[in-house]
Amino acid sequence: WDEVVELFAHDSLNPEALDGLLAAISTWNHAAGHDIIVYKGGTDTPRGESLYSSLEDDLSVVYGEEAWVDGTGKPLRTLGTTVWERDRADSSKIVRADVILNREHYYFQDSDYDILEDKMGGVVDAETVLLHELGHLLGLAHVSEEEDPHSIMNPYTVIGQGRHHRELSVKDVEKISSLYQK
Repeated sequence: WDEVVELFAHDSLNPEALDGLLAAISTWNHAAGHDIIVYKGGTDTPRGESLYSSLEDDLSVVYGEEAWVDGTGKPLRTLGTTVWERDRADSSKIVRADVILNREHYYFQDSDYDILEDKMGGVVDAETVLLHELGHLLGLAHVSEEEDPHSIMNPYTVIGQGRHHRELSVKDVEKISSLYQK
């Protein structure tokens, strides 16, 4: 990204997922030492019917997908995904991106609070997943446990009531700081 990422939340996100999003944005901004993501509010912009169709507009949005398998083509067990488009002149730069959460199978909330689990996959900590997905939105790739066992960018995370991982590792902070130096 050449500029601060202006990020919207789709109006269908539940309040707990929105709280997790705001906390995740704050964590990444703090790690970078300045604002690299700015929350711009809600939007009713439709996502579209395929994995990359949401990139047809100029907004970067966090969506909750109720028809996960049909709408993304990804396995039902996948918690979320980030799609992005790179600059055609400079492929090292992202020009637009969206985050899509699997609301077909999971309920995104603060996993420390009790709720009625009404989704087959159960409760997922919204902040944990959004920290990971915003890392992708900012250009970070997955990191193996061998490389950094504490990275938020490990491809697998804990799920369930009371389970979360809401911190960046030292290496996560170093990577984001180097990518987004002021």
